[in-house]
Amino acid sequence: MLRFSHPDWVAMQTRQSGLEGTGEIKLRDLVKESLRMRPSRVIVGEVRAEECLDLLLALNSGLPGMASLHANSAREALVKMCTLPLLAGENISTLSVFRASPKRSHAVLSGTSPPWRPRKTERNGRVTA
Repeated sequence: MLRFSHPDWVAMQTRQSGLEGTGEIKLRDLVKESLRMRPSRVIVGEVRAEECLDLLLALNSGLPGMASLHANSAREALVKMCTLPLLAGENISTLSVFRASPKRSHAVLSGTSPPWRPRKTERNGRVTA
């Protein structure tokens, strides 16, 4: 979990459903709830599915933020960032996602994590649309 010395931050975590099938908290719900708190920025630990749509909508509204996602290269990370919002539902058009995604992406960092040493930044790139 991230820890900050700043006094105004809130840590939120997902939760799987219990044995009775209730109590699940999805990352998409947490992104939406965080936006209701009127934050000055949003940081999402890892984007894996449809929560990428809500994050892109927040970033396109002018809210600064960042997220991590796993891909084999910086280019594939941008492609993944454009395709993950399509998991949000059938009413999401590919064209609108591809138009919105690169507008708020300024930089993409690509790193490696060999088991015998700490993570390091391998490549970084600037996104130009």
